[in-house]
Amino acid sequence: MYLIHQGKENPSLWEVAWMWVPHFLAQDKDLHLEVDRALTEKWSGTKDPGAREVRQMHDQVIEVIVEKYKIPGLGHYLSAILEVQDNS
Repeated sequence: MYLIHQGKENPSLWEVAWMWVPHFLAQDKDLHLEVDRALTEKWSGTKDPGAREVRQMHDQVIEVIVEKYKIPGLGHYLSAILEVQDNS
């Protein structure tokens, strides 16, 4: 599973799956803005990204979070989300 997914209501919009991020980070509205800004700067106008691009977006979300919160092990924790299987 990735930290980024297509919006259910608007499939052309990519959203961060904040539910997989520790609560105190997911509640940081400034962090939401920073992540959105970073993704928009790099990915704006990208249509139908492939698996490689989605993985790069996922990695970019982690980079922004880890850069803001220099918590030891946070990057490993967030990267482990790739191991979670989506059974829906």
